[in-house]
Amino acid sequence: MAGATVSLALAAALPLASASADPAAPDAQVKAGYLYKLAAFVRWPGPGPELFRICVSGRADIAAALTGLAHDRLAGGHRIAVAQLDRLRAQDAAHCQILFLGGGDGAAEGEMLDAVVGMPVLTVADRDAGASGGVIEFFDRDGKLRLAVDRAAASAHRLELSSKLVDAAVQVKP
Repeated sequence: MAGATVSLALAAALPLASASADPAAPDAQVKAGYLYKLAAFVRWPGPGPELFRICVSGRADIAAALTGLAHDRLAGGHRIAVAQLDRLRAQDAAHCQILFLGGGDGAAEGEMLDAVVGMPVLTVADRDAGASGGVIEFFDRDGKLRLAVDRAAASAHRLELSSKLVDAAVQVKP
């Protein structure tokens, strides 16, 4: 029941797509909202950066939705910057606090994962788009966005996941 409460809290905190929004974009809006809200459920080591960077690979629509959502908002008291990454900028993944792997270019996303090994970067993969390797993975079940959490991966990245986030996950790897 606690997982349902946190899922409802996460969903309730997300902005609703406006009536004028692209009808094909609700998926992007929802995933952007979850990426933004995840910051509240994760603790990074050390002092926070001046800019909280959320990087997106493979999904320009999610990067655009996230840019609109994050405008004039804070994550952990820090301004948010959204960056779209591709193969040419794979090494930039090391400067992100959250790295979303949208399943675009598998080789580039592999390079990004390699660039953040052992670094305090929350990797989030879109399992339905073929991406994998995230501390958190998004996937669809019964038409709803669900979360899978890999606690060992979080530990390897020196991240502390809130018990509320772990409870909200449908799948948890120890």
